[in-house]
Amino acid sequence: MEQEKEYTVNEGLAREIEAAALAHGFSSCGIISLDDLDGFVERFEKRLKDVPESAPFYEHFRTLTMVKERLPWAKSIIICTSGYRKYRYPKELQGKFAKAFLLSRESDPDLRREKRGFTEWLTERGIRWTDRDEELRMSFTGYRYAAAMAGLGIVRKNNFFYDENGSYTTLDAYAIDAECRLYQHKEFHPCAEKCHFCQDACPTHALKGPRMMNPLRCVSFCTTFGNGRYPDDVTDEQLGTWTIGCDACQDACPYNRGKNWDDGEPYPHLDEYVPHFDLPHLVNASDEEIAKYIVPKTEHHVSPKQGAMVRASAKRALKNENMNK
Repeated sequence: MEQEKEYTVNEGLAREIEAAALAHGFSSCGIISLDDLDGFVERFEKRLKDVPESAPFYEHFRTLTMVKERLPWAKSIIICTSGYRKYRYPKELQGKFAKAFLLSRESDPDLRREKRGFTEWLTERGIRWTDRDEELRMSFTGYRYAAAMAGLGIVRKNNFFYDENGSYTTLDAYAIDAECRLYQHKEFHPCAEKCHFCQDACPTHALKGPRMMNPLRCVSFCTTFGNGRYPDDVTDEQLGTWTIGCDACQDACPYNRGKNWDDGEPYPHLDEYVPHFDLPHLVNASDEEIAKYIVPKTEHHVSPKQGAMVRASAKRALKNENMNK
């Protein structure tokens, strides 16, 4: 049975955009108005109020709530999903490197080229567009809210967006100068009120409650944008073997159960990169090797200037791994 859809403005163009998105490898597509993002501003302010210690981090991104002001020409936002649950994830990487980074379509040249074919189509169609690599800059949190507003899925207690792939899906958003709408109507059961598996699984207690996170304690943040820094009361042991990113709260979620990461399709060329991610090797890797083999697999979360952080993170993870043997 076909999923219910609602084309509320300029149905012809909305259908064309959706067809083009699916043809270029996206799993699903929605199109919302900029007004649909108004509620994100309220969420942003609530986050600051609920977790005041996170203010130094979130205040830096306040401009991300001002899409209308920064993009006065934009009339709609396309939000697309790409599921990666179908892939096998090498055992050597499990529990050490976040799956979303290495299984993202940004991490393989051919998949990245396929995805960028969609923006080439928009240009050929005469549609002005921008994405996060240009000037949209909504932040990943904004993408999740936009995807939920488009009816593509739900944001659960651990702050991650979920669709048919669970949270194992990545999001891309594009602001365009064309007026059209496409709302999907996919229904998902909300998190059980008493469920706190994700909160219990967070090794540094960054999850303080439903959709309440202190990013300065988040292992994923500390091992990427945080450049290896974390609060004084967070110990090396708490970070375990996580080297770049962390999947603890997602892997513990009941809505992600049923996936054996030892099974599935091989992600293109990933096995060729595994030796470079080996912890003993990574501890002594040069800045040049990290920039060539590691950084491109982190979906813009680690820069070539962070070689020292990557080596230090690998050293800490290797120590913890050896202690647990």
